[in-house]
Amino acid sequence: MEQALIALRDEDLRGDLPKIKIPTLIMQAKQDRIVAYALAEQMNKAIKGSTLIPFENSGHALFLEEKDKFNAELLKFLKQ
Repeated sequence: MEQALIALRDEDLRGDLPKIKIPTLIMQAKQDRIVAYALAEQMNKAIKGSTLIPFENSGHALFLEEKDKFNAELLKFLKQ
């Protein structure tokens, strides 16, 4: 477990983001203390045609804290 967490911390795959060629939904909470919102903005810029949905009132568990918005945005994306 410790080694897996170290790998997650140290691995940087941002260079691979432009290779993503499928519709991509990025949902990120602005109050997340684990993953900075700025990283979601970087992903959105690097993945052509991606969609970034900000969650204003959530931390890292946006799927619980704003579950209605999360579910609505996910269903909207899947119906495209």
